Amino acid sequence: MEALRAAIAERPKPRDKADDDLVFVTKYGNPWTREARFIAEEDKDKPPQVKPPIDAVGGAFGKVLGKLGLKRPQIGFYTLRHVFQTIGSRTRDEVAVSAIMGHADESMRARYCEGLDDDRLRRVVEHVRAWLFGEAPGDRR
Repeated sequence: MEALRAAIAERPKPRDKADDDLVFVTKYGNPWTREARFIAEEDKDKPPQVKPPIDAVGGAFGKVLGKLGLKRPQIGFYTLRHVFQTIGSRTRDEVAVSAIMGHADESMRARYCEGLDDDRLRRVVEHVRAWLFGEAPGDRR
């Protein structure tokens, strides 16, 4: 909680008061992802048209890939999620992987389960970390 309070104190001021509860906002004070709506002048009396979501996370990650010379089609921020899901699933703890990924679980099991032990979440994260950095299990000091 202390780290979150420090991050909130240092972040830019949100442009919209409705976003005051967000921990992270862009340097312009916008949420990192949001829906974009627009109304053409001639369509003021019609419902707003919905544009694709604005994904500042994906855009920022694309800039990093470009600077590193790694940018290519079909590789972006969501590639990280695909890789995490794939490698994390090798632990055979799909419940923990789904929880880390933030996936909604509408199953009956989820209705009765009151949470996961941290050691299950850590096991998945450490497995992915070991895969990423080429460590054997237990190598981390």
